Amino acid sequence: MPKKWIIPTSTVDINAQLGLRLRRARKSARLSAETLGIIIGVSKSQILKYESGKTPLTVERVCQLAEQFRLPLIFFYGSLGEDDKWHNFVLKHENPNK
Repeated sequence: MPKKWIIPTSTVDINAQLGLRLRRARKSARLSAETLGIIIGVSKSQILKYESGKTPLTVERVCQLAEQFRLPLIFFYGSLGEDDKWHNFVLKHENPNK
């Protein structure tokens, strides 16, 4: 009998965590939601929907954001469902003036 995969967090939780990480990256870069939207070609309200977890981020969009913020993809996807100590570490080292 094939093994069943157990996913520890719901899709809603994952979307919310990705959104939180996007917000942290945006604020660390000192960009407004409107400015980030202009840079990546979406509206301010779309950025806010991504950040709130109401609209899921596609893999392509996450890749675009990681490139824009010069962050590794693991910043967004690593340790989903766990604490964000690693993410805070990355942001501090990407922006040492903070």
